[in-house]
Amino acid sequence: MDTRFQTISRLVDDYSRKLLAYSRLICRDTELARDAVADTFYKLCTLKTIDEAKIGAWLYKTCRNTTIDILRKQKFYAEFDESYISSLADDSYLPDILQRERLLALISKLPQQQREILMLRYFSDLKYSEIAEILKIPASSVGVSISRAIETLRQQQF
Repeated sequence: MDTRFQTISRLVDDYSRKLLAYSRLICRDTELARDAVADTFYKLCTLKTIDEAKIGAWLYKTCRNTTIDILRKQKFYAEFDESYISSLADDSYLPDILQRERLLALISKLPQQQREILMLRYFSDLKYSEIAEILKIPASSVGVSISRAIETLRQQQF
C-alpha cells in the first residue's frame, strides 16, 4: 500500500461521518448528502498534493460548496427546521439526549450563518480559522457570530 492511498483512506475514515452530518445540515437529504461527500472525496483523490495541516478545512469547504452546487442544480435550498435538527442528535457528542434535542431545537432557530458556525465549532470541533476558511469569512466574524449565538441561546433560557 502506498502512503498516498493510506493517507486518503485514513481521511475517509476520519471525516466521512462528520462530512455527511454537515452536508445533511445544509441539504436535509441523506442521499444528496452522500453524493456530496462522495464528490468531495473524489476531489480529494484528484489533488496533486495533500497538505495534512489544512486538509480538514479543505474537506469541509469542498463538501459545503459541493452540497450547495447540487442544491442549485435542483433549484432547491432547504432551511433547517426543529424536527430535522433533532434527528441529527445522534451525531452529536452531548451526553443527555433531552438536553441535546433542546439545544438542537434552539440552534435551529438561529440565523443560518450562526447555525452553521455553531455546528462546525461544537459538533465538528473545528477551529475558528478553519470555519472562517470554509465559510469564506474573517476569523473575527466567527468569534462574533459564536458570541451572539450563545447570547441568543442564553436568552432563550437553555
